[in-house]
Amino acid sequence: MTLSLLKRTIIIFFVFFLIFGIYFTWPLLLPCASWQWLQTPDSYRSQSFCPPFFSDPHVWENIQRNVTSNPQSYASVLQRLKGEASQYRQISILSVTQKKHLPTSGDIHDYYDIAPYFWPNRWTKSGLPYLLNDGLVNPECKEIAFDRKAFLDLTGAVETLSLDFYLTGDLDSAQHAAHLIRAWFIQPETRMNPHWNHGQAIPGLCSGYTLGVIRGVELVRILDATFFLQKSGAWTSSDQEQIQDWFYSYLDWILRSPFGWKESQRPNNHGTWYDAHVSAISLFTGERKSAEKILNRFSAKRIHHQISEDGDQPQEIKRSRALEYSLFNLKGLFAGALMAERLQINLWEGPLSEYEALYRAYASILKCVETQSFAYQQVLDFDPAPDLFFLQTHLFPRLQKTLPITISPQEKNHRSLLFISPLANP
Repeated sequence: MTLSLLKRTIIIFFVFFLIFGIYFTWPLLLPCASWQWLQTPDSYRSQSFCPPFFSDPHVWENIQRNVTSNPQSYASVLQRLKGEASQYRQISILSVTQKKHLPTSGDIHDYYDIAPYFWPNRWTKSGLPYLLNDGLVNPECKEIAFDRKAFLDLTGAVETLSLDFYLTGDLDSAQHAAHLIRAWFIQPETRMNPHWNHGQAIPGLCSGYTLGVIRGVELVRILDATFFLQKSGAWTSSDQEQIQDWFYSYLDWILRSPFGWKESQRPNNHGTWYDAHVSAISLFTGERKSAEKILNRFSAKRIHHQISEDGDQPQEIKRSRALEYSLFNLKGLFAGALMAERLQINLWEGPLSEYEALYRAYASILKCVETQSFAYQQVLDFDPAPDLFFLQTHLFPRLQKTLPITISPQEKNHRSLLFISPLANP
């Protein structure tokens, strides 16, 4: 009996690992015929600096103009911004070469982190394979032994420092932002290889998972920073060409790779943000056709399939952080619509147009927040107000309608503070 039970146990574990192995690695077996291919990168060599992608450049111009003409009215906001910028200037360098753990490739220039919702297996002595606990972040993924913390620190620092220059003219901030960008993306000794092959690795299961591609959303903050820095003198045309080279290589990888293909097919926030960030990078590198291919199907593939008649987002409300993911996905849908606008694809007007679905989703979330009544699970505390203000400020003017927001967001960052201030409605 004991031997028979042992055999059955071994078979069960074998089947378990086989199923998970196939699930996590099958994209690697996709035929090359399904991949997309780019042309030569000559098209972006003459590109000028691109305006911010996931926000309205006209709003930023109004913010800059009003801060310059009436700085006293925004003293508290600017003081907070400059305080954060001062802290970020203390960071000497951020690089993938600072991590302690190497990916299976053995290349320290490969980005490497572990999936945030996977935890050590308490049923095995080794703790392997890690098991999913959706919505609860394993603090191990935030350790400096991996690249996640350094990368998020980088994008936050570059965004803050570039905005400090854009709004206050602080050249020290501009120079330090440029220094951090060069270290992560340009300098051979410290640069990151342009892919996510080892993002969201799951110990005991895979050395990289397709969901790690979602980290690419943060890259757009770097693109926006180059716009804010363009008149500083700290960021040169040579820097711009080199960063475009990096992003061209990244775009080449994500359009060719099985990881990118798998993310593009996901019906939830991962698919939404794949479309949004890949189309933004396509425009940044002059690959307009790649952006058009994505955005011409954005309405049917994303907006109408992801928002129900009552404004809920079925793929997101089943998550353990349903409110948070619903808003995160909605921001992605708006970002995609904004990218479409850059290509004269208008999703904001017309009968039964996409904006009605976007508006229903926004109104649904706002109602839940204001009434503090949400029918779905949200296991962590979450303040949605800054994101709601962001959407209303940058995107709702296109709808020629608005919803009054009666809630007050917590003062968490300078971007949300700026959107709350009168600068948002000049």
